[in-house]
Amino acid sequence: MRATLYRFKGNVVARSAPHRLLACLAITPMLLVSATTHARLLEFEGTLSFVTIAPGIQPTTITRTGVAIVNEGGVDLALNTLRLAPGAIAGTATVPVTDPEVTATIASLQLQATMGAGVFHPFSAAVPSQPLLTQNILPLIGSVRVCQVLAGCGSAQQLFPLQQGAAGVGVGGVWSGGPQSNRVSVQGAPWTVGTALLSVRTEGGGATSISKPGFVHGAHSFSGSTALPGGAVQFVTPVLVHSGADLHPMTMFASATLRFVPEPSALLLLSAGAIGLVSLGHRRVKK
Repeated sequence: MRATLYRFKGNVVARSAPHRLLACLAITPMLLVSATTHARLLEFEGTLSFVTIAPGIQPTTITRTGVAIVNEGGVDLALNTLRLAPGAIAGTATVPVTDPEVTATIASLQLQATMGAGVFHPFSAAVPSQPLLTQNILPLIGSVRVCQVLAGCGSAQQLFPLQQGAAGVGVGGVWSGGPQSNRVSVQGAPWTVGTALLSVRTEGGGATSISKPGFVHGAHSFSGSTALPGGAVQFVTPVLVHSGADLHPMTMFASATLRFVPEPSALLLLSAGAIGLVSLGHRRVKK
């Protein structure tokens, strides 16, 4: 289905500066409504993050701007479907490792990731027992790599791939990776806008649960305007990495956050209206 971005067009006739200003201010809300409620394209600021539940490792974050297609076949203000093109968020990020137990050999962790294509729906289940985002897609292509102290990231070794066959981070399943001398097994789960859960072993041999919430909300946290600029959606997924040399798996959360931003032309029009209003106020003060 072809996506269309509608824009307001019209003629305004005004004989004086105040009339022109009022006409501009009157058009602004109509333009914003036309450019958002009927649009199928929304610009976003995207963030892809990996948060490791371990001391001495900072979150690894990749940021990028892009365009999403929302609510294909409808004009709802609430987010119903979301389509992302391949590479909507992509890049490389490196964070230092400060845990003294591993800094003798490992200097940093490096994330190389590219988001695949995907269509998400529904964002609210008709039946509470039904899972959200039932298509379980939007794979991550890339790897988590280890940068050695002496060799650096130029010859970083792969810790595990983000995807292998039909399994992967944000998709689910179990896959393996890493060097032959230290193979790891990775367990993933589908993306969700609900809450992702992980079970972490404690030092006493017990277990505790930790969580990371996803969300979808509109401007000022309103739920009915999630498909408009100011809206935001965060997908989350848990990741477990098991190593044969370590009885305690590495646990982490991956999250993909999209924050919808106004179209540049709408921002320019709002700025022009605000400047005109200030100018008019100064003229009246002088008179």
